[in-house]
Amino acid sequence: MRWLIPLSAVQTLLLVMLGLHALKLDMRTDDIAQTVQTLSAQERKAAPGPETIEWPEPATAADAAFTADDIRMIIREEFEAIAAESGGAMTVRRAAQAPAQQPAAYDKTQVLMTQSAIDQDLDRYRKRGAISEIEMDQLHAKIAELPPEARRAALVSLTKAMNSGEIRGQF
Repeated sequence: MRWLIPLSAVQTLLLVMLGLHALKLDMRTDDIAQTVQTLSAQERKAAPGPETIEWPEPATAADAAFTADDIRMIIREEFEAIAAESGGAMTVRRAAQAPAQQPAAYDKTQVLMTQSAIDQDLDRYRKRGAISEIEMDQLHAKIAELPPEARRAALVSLTKAMNSGEIRGQF
């Protein structure tokens, strides 16, 4: 019982000190906030507005605008320079010289088997209600093997299932 009164006094003293430190900290944060506001106001006054920025004028009208063909030519030249530096490992074809690409030949039986596997996977994920990231990556790899029309249909089916809430996961 003798310790209770001195202990209470020490505890009260410590609480008062803590309260004073909290007030001191609050006053310091107010000072810091006010300083930041004045500095930002000064910076805004000193910073040039969009009407005071002077942009250099192009020497001629031809220098002012690049056409899409000019940009393509510059990019093509840069790719050719990179290909030359890498020992010709990378080939660059000009758009005018590029042969028309033939659509890839798909084996119909393989396409049907892949579509069937994708449908089974989608049914399994619907029953479970969720799909993991690894399973989603595997499903995307299977869908990528399909021809464009079938790929689009499989992605539509997957998107509808995810949007309706049948399958939870990240696309």
